[in-house]
Amino acid sequence: MGLPGIGKTSVIDRVKEIAKERNIDIKIVNFGTVMFQIAIVDEKYKYKVKNRDDMRKLSLREQQDLQIRAAKEIKKMAEEGGNIIIDTHACIKMSQQGLCPGLPTRIVRILKNIFMIVYLKRDPKIISKMRKRDKKRDRGDQSIKIKEITDDQEDSEGFAISASNNAGCPFKKIELSKPKNKRDFSPVEIAAEKIIEIFQTS
Repeated sequence: MGLPGIGKTSVIDRVKEIAKERNIDIKIVNFGTVMFQIAIVDEKYKYKVKNRDDMRKLSLREQQDLQIRAAKEIKKMAEEGGNIIIDTHACIKMSQQGLCPGLPTRIVRILKNIFMIVYLKRDPKIISKMRKRDKKRDRGDQSIKIKEITDDQEDSEGFAISASNNAGCPFKKIELSKPKNKRDFSPVEIAAEKIIEIFQTS
């Protein structure tokens, strides 16, 4: 878990590379992608989405419905065996309803057996710069203002801790800190290694 624009995708991609190098069985599942795949093929409700970023524009009820359906799909994947990392957000900022939990209690109950909630945190100034540089995504109302990012990150961490409490599992926070000198590993590399350690020691 972590704010949009924090570098979560880069960390996840590096986790996949390390897992492959060390023959660690890890499957990465993006919760939002599963929701999107359900939405674009649905003939009954006809969700009006063309890309992942359109998902934030859906109504609260539509979001909740897709969350439940996606959770059931991910549960089926988990039942096939192996380790799964669910790439998701702690909360979703809705234009009218405010903040909605990414892993509410009803979703936790469907998924079951969540081993750990991992939350990525970063300097708001760096998040702001990364959001400014990212021209590929339509990030909508996601702010580049430092104060708003700081507040959003605090809210997001609170939701992540709540998800950990609901799941009855440990909460692990990983800071993506700027290297102190050029010889230090990148924050992405350090974060990826810390996530890999979870699977090697569990």
